[in-house]
Amino acid sequence: MKPFNFNLATLSPEADGQRLKKPPQTNSNQQQKILLASGILGLLALLALLLWPDLLGNLLAQDGFIPHGHCYLWKPSLVWLHVTSDTLIGIAYVAISTSLAYFVYKARKNIPFDWMFLAFGAFIIACGMTHFLAVWTLWNPTYWLSGDVKLITAIASVTTAISLPPLIPRALRLLDSAQVSEERRLNLERANLELQALYGQLKQLDELKSQFFANVSHELRTPLALILGPTQKLLADRQLLEEQHRDLLVIERNSRMLLKQVNDLLDISKLEAGKMELEAVPLNLASLIRQVAANFDALALEREINLTVQTPESLGTQLDRQKIERVVLNLLSNAFKFTPPGGQIDCSLSLEEGEGEKNPVTIAIQDSGPGVPLERRETIFERFSQIEGGSTRRFGGTGLGLAIVKEFVELHQGSITVSDASLGGAMFTVQLPIEVSPDLPQTDSESSIWEDLAESAIAELKPEADTTPRVLLPNDPRPLVLVVEDNPEMNRFVCDILGRDYQIATAFNGEQGLEQALTLHPDLILSDVMMPEIGGDRLVSLLRSNPDFADVSIIMLTAKDDDDLRVQLLREGVQDYLMKPFSVEELRARVGNAVAIKRVRDLLQQELASQSSDVEVLASELAFHKRELEVALILQQKQSEELIKANQIKDEFLSIVSHELRTPLNSILGWTQLLRTRKLNETMQNKALETIERNAKQQVNLIDDILDVSRIIRGKIRLKLRPVNLIPIVEAALDTMLPTAESKGIEIDFNFDPAVALVSGDSDRLQQVAWNLFSNAVKFTPNGGSISVAIAQTDSYITLKVQDTGIGINPDFLPHIFEGFRQADSSTTRAYGGLGLGLTIVRHLVELHGGKVQALSEGEGQGATLMVQLPILPKPPQEQAVQTSYSREEGLSSQLWALDGLQVLVVDDDPDTGDLMEAMLTDYGVRVQVVTSVSEAIALMDQCKFDVLVSDIGMPGEDGYHLIHQIRQHEADSNNHIPAIALTAFSSEEDRAQSLLAGFQKHLSKPVEPAQLARVLAQLASNL
Repeated sequence: MKPFNFNLATLSPEADGQRLKKPPQTNSNQQQKILLASGILGLLALLALLLWPDLLGNLLAQDGFIPHGHCYLWKPSLVWLHVTSDTLIGIAYVAISTSLAYFVYKARKNIPFDWMFLAFGAFIIACGMTHFLAVWTLWNPTYWLSGDVKLITAIASVTTAISLPPLIPRALRLLDSAQVSEERRLNLERANLELQALYGQLKQLDELKSQFFANVSHELRTPLALILGPTQKLLADRQLLEEQHRDLLVIERNSRMLLKQVNDLLDISKLEAGKMELEAVPLNLASLIRQVAANFDALALEREINLTVQTPESLGTQLDRQKIERVVLNLLSNAFKFTPPGGQIDCSLSLEEGEGEKNPVTIAIQDSGPGVPLERRETIFERFSQIEGGSTRRFGGTGLGLAIVKEFVELHQGSITVSDASLGGAMFTVQLPIEVSPDLPQTDSESSIWEDLAESAIAELKPEADTTPRVLLPNDPRPLVLVVEDNPEMNRFVCDILGRDYQIATAFNGEQGLEQALTLHPDLILSDVMMPEIGGDRLVSLLRSNPDFADVSIIMLTAKDDDDLRVQLLREGVQDYLMKPFSVEELRARVGNAVAIKRVRDLLQQELASQSSDVEVLASELAFHKRELEVALILQQKQSEELIKANQIKDEFLSIVSHELRTPLNSILGWTQLLRTRKLNETMQNKALETIERNAKQQVNLIDDILDVSRIIRGKIRLKLRPVNLIPIVEAALDTMLPTAESKGIEIDFNFDPAVALVSGDSDRLQQVAWNLFSNAVKFTPNGGSISVAIAQTDSYITLKVQDTGIGINPDFLPHIFEGFRQADSSTTRAYGGLGLGLTIVRHLVELHGGKVQALSEGEGQGATLMVQLPILPKPPQEQAVQTSYSREEGLSSQLWALDGLQVLVVDDDPDTGDLMEAMLTDYGVRVQVVTSVSEAIALMDQCKFDVLVSDIGMPGEDGYHLIHQIRQHEADSNNHIPAIALTAFSSEEDRAQSLLAGFQKHLSKPVEPAQLARVLAQLASNL
């Protein structure tokens, strides 16, 4: 059980997953329990009186008893020992019972089982009284009184003992509930810690966001200054064309709008960072409000809005001028934004008499616009909050203007509210506590930046451009493009880009766009997403629901980076999607492609309509091509899956190759270093050399397998077919595997019919097949297992069957057993090495012989059977042509004597290989000269005569082919001929053929064994 805190004051029991709520105990409940306990005690006392009638009458009687001290023989030490111990025990009992009674009294409203505590207290105090009487009876033999007290103690003990067992289950439930409560407390603490951590992260992210906004805003101000400055300079030039002047005005206006938004972001960043401070200066508030409002006179005149300003003649105070200017400017900008043409805006300033030194001043701005809904009057002052949202909002902006107003007002210890205006719209009321200074001037001579701010704000509110729809020219053959964009300047900009190549119709909201589309039926609709009345997404849905517009191309323009919206629009039938800002050429290209597709589709439909007889043929061809495309798609998907699977297999194979190559190299390098650095005894030296040789041969086998698979894949395997007997081939392969099988205690049983027919095959390749089968069986058969090999003949096939008692094959992997680069276990924990190429080579070689392979297994742990079937020769060939011996050493050992004194020139650019060749051949009595380049070899051959040349092929500068070419040319003039051996790492059949054609007599692949090289030298020397 986990440790927990037991808090009686807050504990509520819980059992069976249900919370047991303890009802608050009233005084009457406690009194009832006390009365019940008292009743039980009274009954027990009455029972005692009935059993002992003289109990009370003899209470203080001594009846001639002797004091109890006589029992101790009045030995002082013994008497005082009992007196002291009994007195202390009695005092302790009284203290314990008193503490329990006080505890129950204080915690009587929350403590469970309070009456049980009282019973314990009564029992303990009774026990204490018995100890006091034990002291008393040492000198006073009132044993009846002592017995009565013990009787009372017995009654209290029995009462407590009887009452305690029923309480145990409830107490246990309380303990469980306490543990659950503690766990909940710990969970709550963890949750609080997590919330604190999340809050810290959120706060940090908020700070980073503010810092980012500040950095971005600062970085934007410099480019904006460089845009506005040259633009204003160009606008001052009176020689500009009207179109150029109009474009520059657009640049200036939009730059000022962007500058205003940048300033808003900077202010918000400063407010969030707590770096915004008040700079109070002497100020005529009435004059300031009139000056700010005067900047809106031209705008009010253009939009036919009645702007009235009511202020005292002067009102001197001390405020932060720039912030108050910003408050008034933002409130007026907000009013002009939402007030329709012909509306009314009132701005007023009033001073109220207040208590103390400061008087409240009220700035009220009301309009005849749509007003602010009641539920939005609190959130409208939040940052980035706007009344309208979504794709159909009519008014732009970032939603920071009113948030900045509220922050600036609160910095002045003021307040701002929004309510219904008498004009029908919204009224914003700002109250500021100020100190009036009547001696301040009515006008201010201090400089301010409010003019720039006002220009930026007014630039956003001015009528942007002519929103009159364009008039289409009659009989214009160009494609018709409908541009639906609520921003007049963006609308005009797009029209100017496309106007040279297309007819242009315009609409300035979604509703106009729908009407124009239904009336004109354009070739292409270029629409914004966020527009008033009807948004671009809704416009697309309405058009696509009309069958007449199923083939009309639609391209969407938007500044909103929303992947979900983009996917939704594409699903609803939008042909393309352009993000603002976009390049002019990109817009032209996308529009051109969409219009071209629409024109081709229209021409095709016209052609189909005019040539109804060809409709069925065309439909049939389309259906056929559709089926072809579907089949091609299925094939492509299948090829893609196979490619992914092959890529996975390749990765696994490369990992296995790396492991299988590195493992032998580790043994080779390790033993080599030990041989170089330690003095090993003869046994360890032999073991080291055997290990190095075995692992080097393993490396050669791995590389040969990879090269064989490469040749098989490229179709470069060439078989030397001849009539062969399969039995000696299998026996030769078995002989090579016997040592490995014997080391594992594996028994091999070979059964065959000596009279089996011949097959047409390449004996070396068939021996490779048999060896791979036996190697696979020995590898996967555990120690002490058995392998059965059998050769049998059917009507047309010779069957080689290899059956083992090994680990078996998983049924899921069985169909893939002969596939390349596949292993049943390719993980890092696999128990068996290898590349998984052996059985692949078996399958390909057998199939090249016209045979087939098969694998059988009942499952893992059930062993496996591999079978190879080769076709029988239709007619037995001449007996002398049958190859029955496969020993390459036959007849050569007698020629090795010819190597003694043989002059051999070795040419290899690798010095280590040259040293190895010299050491290998010197043991056979050969005199070896080693050079590392073709030029050295030619120079040495001019000076000395050699019996045999051994040359590498791949060398820097001039290779082995160049060397043999020069030698053969020189021999043609001198009538001398030197046998040559190509010793190279290029081991394919093509490499072998190329070397023989170049003039070499033999081709040996690296690495070469000393005996093999000696046999070839002996063979060439015998022909000298």
